[in-house]
Amino acid sequence: MSKQNHFTDHDSPDAAGNDIPVSRINRNVKDRLFRFVFGNEKHKDWTLNLYNSLQGTHYTNPDDLELVSLDNAIYMHMRNDLSTLVALWYLSFFEHQASLNPNIPYRMLQYCAATYSNYVAKNDLNPYGRKAMVLPVPKFFVLYNGVEKAEKHTVLKLSDLYYNKDEEPMLELIVHQLNINGYEDKEGSCRQLYEYQWFVERIRENGKTMSVSEAVNKALDEIPEDFTIREFLLLNRSEVADMSIFEYNDERQARLFRREGYEDGTEHGRLQMMAEMISRAMKKKGISFKEACAALLLNDKEIAECKEYMHRFQTEEEK
Repeated sequence: MSKQNHFTDHDSPDAAGNDIPVSRINRNVKDRLFRFVFGNEKHKDWTLNLYNSLQGTHYTNPDDLELVSLDNAIYMHMRNDLSTLVALWYLSFFEHQASLNPNIPYRMLQYCAATYSNYVAKNDLNPYGRKAMVLPVPKFFVLYNGVEKAEKHTVLKLSDLYYNKDEEPMLELIVHQLNINGYEDKEGSCRQLYEYQWFVERIRENGKTMSVSEAVNKALDEIPEDFTIREFLLLNRSEVADMSIFEYNDERQARLFRREGYEDGTEHGRLQMMAEMISRAMKKKGISFKEACAALLLNDKEIAECKEYMHRFQTEEEK
């Protein structure tokens, strides 16, 4: 890159097996582990390696890459994991997902609109002027590593969500979803992504025979000495362990909710299960209704159904 950018259900156990206060959980897990590793200003070379591996580029100067993060009030599931602006003309969004979500194109649209708005303001561009603005080209990627089966490469389109799919869409957004389970360390790949995925899969494997906190700590102890992210993870062991434990519990809770809720076979049973999960999360994690729904990975339809169901149930209780 030759040009410098101008645009910039109760408390979970911690690494030692002790309960983490809710306030500490909310502070530590605002960033997922993926974002913690690849969104770190001190290791922008890792982010650049990730960018190059996905784009097929060969940029070498990490200082030419600027990270752009988007904070969101709706817990961690409603914020993008990482966006980068490289060589001024390309704006790339990378989001990690442990669950399949067909609504990602809509979320990416929100991220992109917010980033464009910031870009226009920061560069003193005039969207109402007669001169055409020059905007960076957006690219969207989802790195999926959940336990549900998925193709190695899936194309998700905003138009897939439209009510009328017969018409040619006037607004389109395309997201490339890449399944990184079994990600290989080979020429052209990102070494740090391979190491990150190795760590995630190690926790899952350990979790089959031990508690979550034990599984995470054992995975940390087992990190090979030649891993480039090893020193970083171990230096931040407590924070990494807290994030990993929370994410593992979050992923497992979502899978349990899906399985139990839909095995019931009745609409009432499905809504009752969702409402109970939401109420439990709100009470024991000290979070709002929206935050609980985001943590459970509910889509807009499910959120509306649960809201109506819970309101109706509360009304009946008050009679």
